[in-house]
Amino acid sequence: DIIIKLEINCQDVLGKVAEFFSPLGIWEPFKFQLKIRLKEFNNTSWDQQLTAEQKEKWAAIFKTFLRIPNLKVERSVVPENVILNTFRLICPADTAQHAAIAAIYASFKTTDENIHTCLLTAKM
Repeated sequence: DIIIKLEINCQDVLGKVAEFFSPLGIWEPFKFQLKIRLKEFNNTSWDQQLTAEQKEKWAAIFKTFLRIPNLKVERSVVPENVILNTFRLICPADTAQHAAIAAIYASFKTTDENIHTCLLTAKM
């Protein structure tokens, strides 16, 4: 892997994570995981080079970025077999010592007696 041969510092990793822009919050759960992993650089100089082990770990994480163009998000959240007037919003939120996240889901009952739920947005 070419990444192991490159000189990569903490600032490079943070910059790559910051490139992941999700204005609607659809990819916020993925960004949340990345930001939690950045904690390993707390109390570290931004120009400190990554160890070979850290490079391998972050290279594997950044390889997942290559699959992002293949991900699809449905623009309509209302299923075809919806029962009218069954819409509800579900808005869970959670906080921890170093992070907080909230999400908004749309939920519908369907004619086949199922519940259809999908993420509308999320923010950290």
